[in-house]
Amino acid sequence: MAFIDEDMTQLYIDLIKNLDVTKSIEVGAHDADYSCLVYRENICKDIWAFEASPYVYNKFQSFLSEHINYKFLAISDYTGTAKLELQMEYSDMSMVGNNSIKNRSEVK
Repeated sequence: MAFIDEDMTQLYIDLIKNLDVTKSIEVGAHDADYSCLVYRENICKDIWAFEASPYVYNKFQSFLSEHINYKFLAISDYTGTAKLELQMEYSDMSMVGNNSIKNRSEVK
């Protein structure tokens, strides 16, 4: 689980449980850890996770529960196609998932 502070995570989970959430959407899901948490905590049944990197998506799609709608799609404010700049190498693990539709000058 990528969540840093367990107390804050639990506070957030308690909050959304009390709001009677019916749908969860995770954009830029990577391994969909948030969606998995929502499913495990039985917060809602309609869970969607979107990942635009084909490498990341292919790595995790088979591990995710059939109860999570994990989709190979990018989410944006427009309809159409966009070039995704994929970061293929990382100088440190903090850069993992640093893909973008913006032009990059870092390691690609």
